[in-house]
Amino acid sequence: MKNIRYFFFATLILAFSCSKDTMISDMDNEMDDKYNVNIGSYNLLQSSIDAMPYLGKKSIVFVDSSANEMVFVINESPILEGNVTLFTYNVYQAGDIVNYHYSRQYKTFLISNDSSGLEFICSLESTPYYTEPQKKFVADVFNVIIKNPNDQNSFRQVFYHITNQRTWPITTNTPPISEKIILNRTFQDVLIDDFTNPLSIVHFNYEFGIISFTDFDGKLWRFERME
Repeated sequence: MKNIRYFFFATLILAFSCSKDTMISDMDNEMDDKYNVNIGSYNLLQSSIDAMPYLGKKSIVFVDSSANEMVFVINESPILEGNVTLFTYNVYQAGDIVNYHYSRQYKTFLISNDSSGLEFICSLESTPYYTEPQKKFVADVFNVIIKNPNDQNSFRQVFYHITNQRTWPITTNTPPISEKIILNRTFQDVLIDDFTNPLSIVHFNYEFGIISFTDFDGKLWRFERME
């Protein structure tokens, strides 16, 4: 099973405070520097933002094999900034935890259809290279997660793609399918992830966004138009 490589939700930075009666030794300060590391701020490239197919759009229409339509509303957020802490284990010695603090930009598109209960959260984020965060590599990463119908407070990742590798030393992108026919319509440069037992099987390209998905009953829906 493919590991979930990135979560949309920011991890809150923990703030540790001391009372006035607490004495902090030089050794404690050294430990704070060693185990709490600021790796900087990461902004999205404008070219990555411009690649998003949902910019300025209000709705998407999908169709099934019988030409029934399902309309999704698009709610676009502005570009936002947030602080995140990446917890990394076994950095200096077995069992230790280093907190890498950073800020990043992100832009989200909430794509939802109330009657079906389907809600996709599409997020473009400036993301450090988690394997070696201290090197301050960055990429612009696009994720799609879906709300779990059995638990309204939980979400599952269904798609991941590195929109721009930037300074990451490697990319985990699956090569695009040059041409794919979905419900009698041909799409180019189709991207698909290989998650095991996903809540929805999502196909994507940068021309139309989500070009197909399966609903919670396993029915296939194909992109028809965007408005």
